[in-house]
Amino acid sequence: MTRASVRFALALIGLALVLALAALPALAKGRPAAGWPDWSMFMHDPNHSGFNPLEKTLSPGNVAGLSVAWSTAVDTNVSSPAVSGGRVYIASLDGVVRALDASSGAVLWSTVVGTLSYSSPAVANGVVYIGSTDGSVSALRASNGRLLWQQDIGAVFTSPTVVNGVVYVGSDDGSVDALRASDGSPIWSYATGDDVDSSPAVVDGSVYVGSA
Repeated sequence: MTRASVRFALALIGLALVLALAALPALAKGRPAAGWPDWSMFMHDPNHSGFNPLEKTLSPGNVAGLSVAWSTAVDTNVSSPAVSGGRVYIASLDGVVRALDASSGAVLWSTVVGTLSYSSPAVANGVVYIGSTDGSVSALRASNGRLLWQQDIGAVFTSPTVVNGVVYVGSDDGSVDALRASDGSPIWSYATGDDVDSSPAVVDGSVYVGSA
């Protein structure tokens, strides 16, 4: 792998520490790639494929050469990250959502959204969507963390899925809810009969979810 290759960072989340592993030395120097492939929600996309077709640098042959580009300590356990537009978005058990610079790890903003947040952020059209255990789903402006709306649906431990202007999320109140991404207003709610601890997957107009 040469310095001329496309630069890429793989962000890994651990206890109270955010790490970025650099595929190339140039990334560790704080120069992000043009056209850096995004990972904007849990498992990459609405159907949770876990695969990014735009990633052309990392491979089984070179992944052993990753090195730490930066690390950023936060107050408590953090979620899986979402990466969009050169920023890393994480939620933590203190109920705070943070935006980090993807090339340096610098904290750009932080916003309290609830009591505890196990949920991974989802980013769509410049908005960050997140759930918290106080029963709310929140939408934040991705550029500055400003709260746009909150909607109560029940304690949320899952990650939202956003597709075609709709936010799908499950709750421990035993329901799957569809909310308008623009203002959080309810579209529909389906009672599963038990806690929903899995993130909804949306494929070909159908919503798939597991419950306890």
